[in-house]
Amino acid sequence: MPSHLALCYNRPLSLLDVECSGLLQPLEDRVWQSGDFFVDSAQSLPDSKFRRRGPTVECTSHSSIFGFFLPLMTILGEVVDLNYARNHPRFGTKFDWDQHALEISQQLVAYGKSLQELRHEAVKEANAEAHEPVLPGTPSVRSVTSTVSRAQESVVHASIVEAYGTHLMHTMHILLNGKWDPISLLDDNDLWISSQSFVDATSHAVSAAEALHNILEYDPDLSFMPFFFGIYLLQGSFLLLLIADKLQGEANPNIVRSCEIIVRAHEACIVTLNTEYQVSG
Repeated sequence: MPSHLALCYNRPLSLLDVECSGLLQPLEDRVWQSGDFFVDSAQSLPDSKFRRRGPTVECTSHSSIFGFFLPLMTILGEVVDLNYARNHPRFGTKFDWDQHALEISQQLVAYGKSLQELRHEAVKEANAEAHEPVLPGTPSVRSVTSTVSRAQESVVHASIVEAYGTHLMHTMHILLNGKWDPISLLDDNDLWISSQSFVDATSHAVSAAEALHNILEYDPDLSFMPFFFGIYLLQGSFLLLLIADKLQGEANPNIVRSCEIIVRAHEACIVTLNTEYQVSG
């Protein structure tokens, strides 16, 4: 995904949203795996197979990584563009980028709401399946046990997606409000620490750590999306570690607790993700 790679390598976007405006959204994983493909127009497809065209900023599914991760990448593309615009050597200081930042922030809020709504729907559907009456003549015990098991699995999966999506969403807020370079953060030559954007970014950093705690509860080894998650874990950690370093023993207990969660997550990430492929021969 171009926006993900742009963040990883600190480069401008190699593929713009306008170039993807006519592309269909990816298929659900279960549809792809079953080979149940459709080549007809979107109007002729049943609702369960309907695919939007172009990028979206709302979570469309928790059963596929594209459903919850791709909208975040669309928003990240906007964040990357804004970051480069703000730091342009000639034009960066000549324009007020606050309105653009506000629009991106609203997109992130919309994403968060859609993420919660999909999880609530998953819980509701799971409860309905679990309490579905057993019809006469059916293998009651095995049928009910299998149904309850599938329902519980669906709820757990939806909870994992919500936790990861929430962490990434708050990390996007941090990237939108804060600095991306840890050296610049530590130096603080422009006194950014005393600004309102620093306060906003700090609030989202604590919220990201809370979401990270939920991630570790559901996915202790961070194996759900290991090859994507590392950069967002890193970017969501810089600010809190900076605050802890500046304040030392005077740091707020919430900051200390958040830093402890971050350290646990980094330890799990190092164990899970093999980085040998990054070493050139």
